[in-house]
Amino acid sequence: MAEVDARPGERPRLVAEATVKTIPVDGIAEVRAELLEPYLFYTTYVSMAQMAISLETASYIGFLARTAQSAVDFGSGFTSYVLRRYCPDVWSVDDDPEWLERTQTFLHGRDLSTEQCVLMDDYPSGQHDLVVYDYAGGDVRNASYGFAFSQVASGGTIILDDMQWDAHADHARSAAAEHGMELFSCKSWTLDEFGRYADAAIR
Repeated sequence: MAEVDARPGERPRLVAEATVKTIPVDGIAEVRAELLEPYLFYTTYVSMAQMAISLETASYIGFLARTAQSAVDFGSGFTSYVLRRYCPDVWSVDDDPEWLERTQTFLHGRDLSTEQCVLMDDYPSGQHDLVVYDYAGGDVRNASYGFAFSQVASGGTIILDDMQWDAHADHARSAAAEHGMELFSCKSWTLDEFGRYADAAIR
């Protein structure tokens, strides 16, 4: 394998990129099977499926989270559950206190920690192996892509949901470029019945 630029304790970028871009189908299927029951519960009792992250994207995130040591999801919800199920250190960040409380209620009901669930103003900026960005919507979401990219650790990955919307995709590409990163499509893994899909980038 070619040498990669990484300091001790960091993930080599090429290794991270190979992991994100070559996820085996059986790996995704295994995570999907583990998430199916809680996802059906979530989309029945907590949030409509059209509003919740898709099971396809959740499974992709779950697969990546199994090797992450820290993670943050901007836009709490089912992703907050997925990350806590597979990753030992997770922050969940939201702009809506009522929705954050609903997320915490769901996590508690699934015997998962509700610690480090915070509003954006209370989030302590840091860098993480895995960042998931599905925050708010419209101009609020577009305005914070740059901040989300700044939270990605060396060798880390950011997953950006709802890339089927041109405005979100344009802002995401601009933020990626500003941080020396390049988006690639995860559509083949994450496309759902509503036409939604995610993109990713690696620092």
